[in-house]
Amino acid sequence: MNYKLPPPEVTGLSPKMGSKNGGTVVTIRGSNFGESGGELLHVYVCGVDMVKNTKHISSTKLMCTTLPCQPCTGNIVVETKFGGLGSCAVEFSFVEKEK
Repeated sequence: MNYKLPPPEVTGLSPKMGSKNGGTVVTIRGSNFGESGGELLHVYVCGVDMVKNTKHISSTKLMCTTLPCQPCTGNIVVETKFGGLGSCAVEFSFVEKEK
C-alpha cells in the first residue's frame, strides 16, 4: 500500500512506566499522528492496542489511558490511515507497583 504521508514516529513519552492494573495517563509525543483522531488506526503499548483509550491532541501529541497489562517493557507504536505503521524511539514499562 502506498501511503500519502510519512509514518508516525514516537520520540517521547511521560511517564515511562505505569501500573500493570492500567489507568496510567501517558502523554505520547512525536510526529505524523494525523490531523484528527479519526486518522488513528492503532496505538500499541507493549503490543496491546489502546486506540480506544487514546485522545488525539495534535499531529505531535496523543494522550493514552493504559489498559491492564502483564508486567512488561515495550514500544509505543502508532498506526495512521495515511502514514501507515510507525516507529518508536522510547519504551514504556508496565510494573507491579509504580515507584
